[in-house]
Amino acid sequence: MLVHRITNMGNLDKTAQAVAYYRTTSATNVGLDKDSTSRQTESVHAYARLLGYTITAEFYDAAVSGADPIDQRPGFAALLREITESGVRTVLVESADRFARDLAVQIAGA
Repeated sequence: MLVHRITNMGNLDKTAQAVAYYRTTSATNVGLDKDSTSRQTESVHAYARLLGYTITAEFYDAAVSGADPIDQRPGFAALLREITESGVRTVLVESADRFARDLAVQIAGA
């Protein structure tokens, strides 16, 4: 489980809150009959419960490559707007490759 805490901790009352991000690369793995999103959701929610986080919003990019720049992902763009507006500074993802498969994209998103 990857926990990414954005470094500006201006709102300490938001520390127990988090947003979740999910991504599925292939369109063939998107849909109610597929397990990618449900697996990611279950994993992130279990981790949040374990550490005492409340997930305040969830964002999903379906059929988006992990190599795609984060500014070209609609779900991630919505996540960035949410954390800017809400002050929540923790983003939970199932694993680093759900965030990005390319190191340069991971660094740009950090």
